[in-house]
Amino acid sequence: MLETPMSRFAPAFCLLLFLFGRLAIVGQESVTAPSTGSQIRLELARNSVPTKTGEKGQLTIRIVNDGADSVSLPRPTEFCGDSLGGSVMIRSKSLPPTPTTSKGGTGCVAERVGHKDILADAAEWITIAPGGSYDITVPLYKAINLSPGDKYEIVVRYNPPYLTATQLSALEANGIHAIQLTTDSTPLVLEESAETEAQP
Repeated sequence: MLETPMSRFAPAFCLLLFLFGRLAIVGQESVTAPSTGSQIRLELARNSVPTKTGEKGQLTIRIVNDGADSVSLPRPTEFCGDSLGGSVMIRSKSLPPTPTTSKGGTGCVAERVGHKDILADAAEWITIAPGGSYDITVPLYKAINLSPGDKYEIVVRYNPPYLTATQLSALEANGIHAIQLTTDSTPLVLEESAETEAQP
């Protein structure tokens, strides 16, 4: 076989290509993606304990951290969908014999003020350790106004805060994992007795 100048260098050239490929793979394997704080779930519970102001019944929304990292979030506004700091919202579906209508609660005023200093703001946030939880308990009527005889299935959705890529990068650089995934709870059925209490 005729030997050319290029054929003499071919084995060394292939070896260089192989070593370069291995270095590239090792470099890729060493990169660690930042935590997204995605492993959370919502639990709902109703209790009949009267509130301090006399309303009957409360709804507890529990945010549970099932992930391996601590996660942080601003306190969500309750039942406001356009809050920059995140919110919990409710969706309802009537169940027989209730007429097919949807119901909501009393609503609230949404917070639309942006973050001037994200790290200073984050110092006031709620942090949930792995396996931990955070409860939001509100009078039931704020979530849904039930009439006697009503039966509804509700789902609560957590909407995360609005954060820019620069803000998220600053948080991650300081070990703060902000929740950024929208999360729905498992459904909860609420039924209001058709019986009315006798007035004194």
